[in-house]
Amino acid sequence: MNGMRDEETGLGDGELMDALAGGRETALGELMGRWGGRVTAFLERMSGRRQLAEELAHETFVRIYQSRGKWRRGGRFQPWVFSIAANLVRQRLRWERRHPAAENGGEGLVVEDPGADPAELAERAERAAAVREAVLGLPEELREAVVLTVYEGLTQVEAAEAAGTTVKGMERRVSRARELLRRRLEGA
Repeated sequence: MNGMRDEETGLGDGELMDALAGGRETALGELMGRWGGRVTAFLERMSGRRQLAEELAHETFVRIYQSRGKWRRGGRFQPWVFSIAANLVRQRLRWERRHPAAENGGEGLVVEDPGADPAELAERAERAAAVREAVLGLPEELREAVVLTVYEGLTQVEAAEAAGTTVKGMERRVSRARELLRRRLEGA
């Protein structure tokens, strides 16, 4: 199977891209509905900023539409969509590093369980903030490896494809990232 499959139409992600490439523009809306949340979450984890993530998610789907003619029939959509999103966030973060006065700060989301004990919620929020900060503190390629494999659940083959590296390169990045995170979080 090629990614997610729509229960109503029975079309997988690749088939929707085939349809979009073939001129069925409504397929883009279906892909946005299916993937918009995951792409936004990925971008937020990469950037640490919700508003930027939403902006770049929109741009990701604009790029998908613009690149529909380059889609390889039978290709795998998931690594492709994350590759586009990753390139956009990398470009933006590089630009912001070169233009620090233009940066916008932001906070990550904290999801609360209304039935949980307030002390437990505070402890969870503190742990989540420590993990979020540790992930955001990783070098860009290591952060991307963690977000793709851990948060997005891509296989190392898919993550390597999305990041434009080899499987061995992705394995090394994930291993280095986990080691750095372990060290940073032990001290937190």
